[in-house]
Amino acid sequence: MDSSGMVRVGLITKLWGRPALTRLFFEYWDALVVPGAEFVKVAAFTKVEDGKLAQGFGWLAEKVPNEPLAAKGNAACRLLRGEDVDLAINLGSDDFASPGYILECCEMVQAGSTDGSISDYLLPRELYVYNAPTRECTYIWNNHSLTAGAALSRRLLEEVGYAPWNPQGHRPDTDMQAGLYKALRRLGGSGYPDMVTGAGAVVDVKTDEGCYWPGGYEGVKTGGGFRRQVDGPQVLQTYFPFLDEKLCRSEIGVRAGHDAR
Repeated sequence: MDSSGMVRVGLITKLWGRPALTRLFFEYWDALVVPGAEFVKVAAFTKVEDGKLAQGFGWLAEKVPNEPLAAKGNAACRLLRGEDVDLAINLGSDDFASPGYILECCEMVQAGSTDGSISDYLLPRELYVYNAPTRECTYIWNNHSLTAGAALSRRLLEEVGYAPWNPQGHRPDTDMQAGLYKALRRLGGSGYPDMVTGAGAVVDVKTDEGCYWPGGYEGVKTGGGFRRQVDGPQVLQTYFPFLDEKLCRSEIGVRAGHDAR
């Protein structure tokens, strides 16, 4: 927390070369205001045009090979060293966190969990996956397996040397989890994350530029665990300020015909 009482929140992303979705991502985070929080934004990119876009929106950005993917994430995270962040949130370049989720992460890292222990590693209990071309949306009850929106405290970042991923890994969720669980135990915790139930949590937006999920969006709908179909536009309008409007007016929405709704 800085001298003004603001919680400094690092946002970490890895850019995949999806120009319309990447622009939407930056526009959302550029416009989002969360009371009591200020953002420090960092990105790793491979394509020069992605880096130019990131820097144009004020993100600290570094050019990194795309593989191994985990090393790319670590390169982005290391940009937070010296930035005095209280916590950092891991975001795919198709992930959008709600203000309610960010607020709850800030509160849990600052105040600790209900039993008085410190919350060092947080995951969203709920994840939405929104298919922009069809406006379908799948609700997923997260059972510790998905790290979209994962939040790490400053002391956990320091414990892992600002490198939370297995550096040789190619599976962003699994590669983050294993090392962090060990680090949590070294810090005296249970070795498991605290789950955050902030309003709306995180939405993962899939577009016609590619769906990095086994089986595409159909794989999202039919995957394991508790999942159900929900009203996508209502979810966006309820929890994610202006995201539905920006989506409809973006290249993604225009191609799908949603701009004329």
